[in-house]
Amino acid sequence: MKSISGTIANTLWTQGIIQEEDIDTCRYGLDIFISSALEIASILIIAAFVGNFFQAVLLFTAFIPLRIYAGGYHADTRVKCYLISVGVYAFLTLFTSVISPKVYATVSIILTLTALVTVLTSSPVIHKNKSVCEIERKYYRKLSISICLIESIIILILTVVLPQSPYIVSLAIGQAAVTVSMIAAIIKGKIADNK
Repeated sequence: MKSISGTIANTLWTQGIIQEEDIDTCRYGLDIFISSALEIASILIIAAFVGNFFQAVLLFTAFIPLRIYAGGYHADTRVKCYLISVGVYAFLTLFTSVISPKVYATVSIILTLTALVTVLTSSPVIHKNKSVCEIERKYYRKLSISICLIESIIILILTVVLPQSPYIVSLAIGQAAVTVSMIAAIIKGKIADNK
């Protein structure tokens, strides 16, 4: 992956699209993008075989935009990050396989309201290695709240219309994964500050 992202970054520089001093930043961003895309693609392939592809798509549809702006926990390695992503997908699969559809509406409402409260009170949760100015922080906060509100309204309306749908609970679990990620990052930060 590093050679692919390096080749792309160098090509962008030689074509004058980026400056020479931006090559390393571009390479790093491409590396993260490619590895994230491969993670998601592999989980979607697994989901296609398991038989819950659309549920997995909806999980990521709720998770990705909110996670980008609300922030949250960052794993120390790509392997850990991938295992966490697989774990979230496995939770979705297990939950919708074991839990009765009669409780989907209640679970969706609880998860969505919890996500909304968490985002309103704590976003964005910025990783210590990512430097953002106060203007960027306010921008991330505004976008994360907007995204969470839109997702929450959609989930709550669809929950009323389709209370036993595994697709709606998939959206709620996507939001909940961001909530757990934010809380984990806050706890990790407090532990690091106390050392």
